[in-house]
Amino acid sequence: MRKSEAIKLLSFGKPNVTLTAKHLGVTRNTVHRWPDELPQSLIDQVRGAHMRIIEEMDRQGVVAFGTNKKAP
Repeated sequence: MRKSEAIKLLSFGKPNVTLTAKHLGVTRNTVHRWPDELPQSLIDQVRGAHMRIIEEMDRQGVVAFGTNKKAP
């Protein structure tokens, strides 16, 4: 997974480093320092965070971009 894809995934389509960092519990600077091609451990963190976001939105009954659920 590329850094740009991970950022879009965690910010629901619009590249937003601040929102990505918030969802992962890291600083914006940490996200900026990621390599272009993410290592598997970081991909796992991104996917896990995305799943947690989707599950929370399911509980709230909201619709998000690309998932028929509203973004937070």
